[in-house]
Amino acid sequence: MIKDSLWEKAFLFKKAKMWKYLEESDIFAVQLSSGEYGYCSVTGRIGQHFALIVYLGDKGLRSCYSVMASGDMCDSDALFAGVEQYCLQCTLESRNYTDEMQLPELRAYAKKNQIRLGGEAGYPNLVRFYPCRVPWPVNDEEALLLEEALDAALWLNEKLGRRKDKKAAMLELGFDGEYIELKENVPLIIKKDGEYEAGLLELKKCSPMIFYSPQMPSQEKLKALKNIRGLKKNSLDVTLRPMNSTLEGTEGDDAAPFIPPVLLASNHKNGQLLKPLFVEGAEETCYDAALDAFTDQLLENKPAEIFTASERTYQFLDDFCRSAGISLYKEYGLYHHDRVIQEFMYNFNHPMKMFHESGLIGQLMQLSDDELANLPPQFLGLLMEPAVLNALPAELRKKLLNMMS
Repeated sequence: MIKDSLWEKAFLFKKAKMWKYLEESDIFAVQLSSGEYGYCSVTGRIGQHFALIVYLGDKGLRSCYSVMASGDMCDSDALFAGVEQYCLQCTLESRNYTDEMQLPELRAYAKKNQIRLGGEAGYPNLVRFYPCRVPWPVNDEEALLLEEALDAALWLNEKLGRRKDKKAAMLELGFDGEYIELKENVPLIIKKDGEYEAGLLELKKCSPMIFYSPQMPSQEKLKALKNIRGLKKNSLDVTLRPMNSTLEGTEGDDAAPFIPPVLLASNHKNGQLLKPLFVEGAEETCYDAALDAFTDQLLENKPAEIFTASERTYQFLDDFCRSAGISLYKEYGLYHHDRVIQEFMYNFNHPMKMFHESGLIGQLMQLSDDELANLPPQFLGLLMEPAVLNALPAELRKKLLNMMS
């Protein structure tokens, strides 16, 4: 349950309208009770997404760098920057975008304090953003940290509000107006003996584009792949990207639905799509299995070269391609591949069209019960969607229901 003191600070933040004088890149740090720093960014200067974002610790700071740099990334990397944020947010939303789980508490607080709810940014939402998870209501521990950050932000607003020349006041506090990648220090707000004071915090330099390096497949597989002579005419375009669909989470803090990444590879010349490979979990080590499955694909038809427009995909495949004797190139303008990705994402969200046009229903009808059970969980989940399940042939529908019971 959200404490009244947090709702109070959320409405005070709404009233303060700090986005009128702070840019998204005007980062300031807050010393949190967890022992780590919260790197805070006020958004809304351009008239949308009014929020206080609190990036948590070094991991959060790295995700902040990625978000700030996403405008210069390809589409798939920019999507990852969005879904891999590690932060808490107090956002101001319209009713349609307000979290249903927090809405009764919000309405109760507003009624008790005679606050009128409404408008495009009239409903505070208190949410967490964790990598490859749907935004989810904060728990008690996260609520405490978010309240601390809001309290510090309101102190900062009061301090700056006393000054007519806010730009001069911001410079004195350490706001230098630079982009985050050029900053050396950021203002630091610390609470000592119940009173706030401002200082400076040296900002750790970290690249927004350093990713987990997956574990290599077995030496046996790598040796077998390296010994295959790649066909010069066989080249692949490859992209690792998040899906625009979700899988249900588990109970507790993992209840937030999971956004599964997928590895998509297509023929460089004709755009023919290979079997999509889903990453089976939110942990970084889950990418190991995707690379192992990709190795199995290539053992059947090894390419001489692989192209990608994605820095993330390049880093994901770099060591692997070196070990497998495959040339890897970073190249923009992979138009065949972009079209394939768009079609795949559309078809995944309109599954019956995809099933009929690809002949998948006929292939599924021929699978044994064990083979059906071994299909990727994401694909099984798609088959069990009511709109899809009810449109399948009765025999296949019966097999799936028996298998899942």
